[in-house]
Amino acid sequence: SSSSIQYCEEEQQQSNHDGIQARLEVLQSKEGGEEENEVWKDAGPIHLTPSMMHDLDSNSANSSNNNTIASIPTTTRKPMKQKVQSTLQKSLPKRTRQLLKGSSVSTSSNNKNSNYTYQHSNDKIDTNVLLLFHGAGDSHDPYSTFANTMSLPQTATLSLHASSCGNDDKGFVTLPFGLGHTWFEEMDYVISGDVLPKHDGRRLTSLTRASRLVCKIISSLLPKEGEEGGWSPECIFLFGYSAGACLVMEVCRTLAHHSIYTLGGAICVAGGIQHESKTSTYCTLQNH
Repeated sequence: SSSSIQYCEEEQQQSNHDGIQARLEVLQSKEGGEEENEVWKDAGPIHLTPSMMHDLDSNSANSSNNNTIASIPTTTRKPMKQKVQSTLQKSLPKRTRQLLKGSSVSTSSNNKNSNYTYQHSNDKIDTNVLLLFHGAGDSHDPYSTFANTMSLPQTATLSLHASSCGNDDKGFVTLPFGLGHTWFEEMDYVISGDVLPKHDGRRLTSLTRASRLVCKIISSLLPKEGEEGGWSPECIFLFGYSAGACLVMEVCRTLAHHSIYTLGGAICVAGGIQHESKTSTYCTLQNH
């Protein structure tokens, strides 16, 4: 399919000298389709900086007959406010921080402790948030460094450790012999040390529980009435490696199966769906 881009302001936009909040729409049409079959589809929020707005106006002026990019009409823009309203950086919600606490927390800063690391976007615009899940026995620290190196635009990052959620929810899985933590039981850690079959009840129960706990973390990130901060589901993205990737895929499967909400997207490396179910035969994990 072909696509074009159009920018349109939200009714309740935030205007300041840093730019405006808008929504991104994508013009989609079937290959070789008629023009009347083209439909604009909402692709989520976007922050337009003054330079981006200037480029849009310039492109529109230089290509008046080109419909690929349509700038925001000047007459519809609200006057820029002289005073800066509030920073475009978002703090990690208190309810999320409370949920992520483990049985013991050694805090080195407001955003980094033994169970997670939260980092603002390098461009200081936290429109989106990316959650990162490590592999079995690993730590969240390398993934925090990885997230900082990627320097994704308009995206804050939350690197999670499998020792998180250790208070009320009893956390995820602690490995034996001081080998660290993981998200769910992939092996028989008590007797044989063998890998558990994918249909093993203990494995499935552990994976289901971990998926529900991650869904609880995601829900804590959603905006709450009367509270500042938070992200809409379409602005939340997941990244997982190995066991973390298996968990991310299970979370996407769970959300799709129950039609809870649609996340912005997910990236899974060296891991995937861990068991078959009727969901996989009819449910398309679109946008997950």
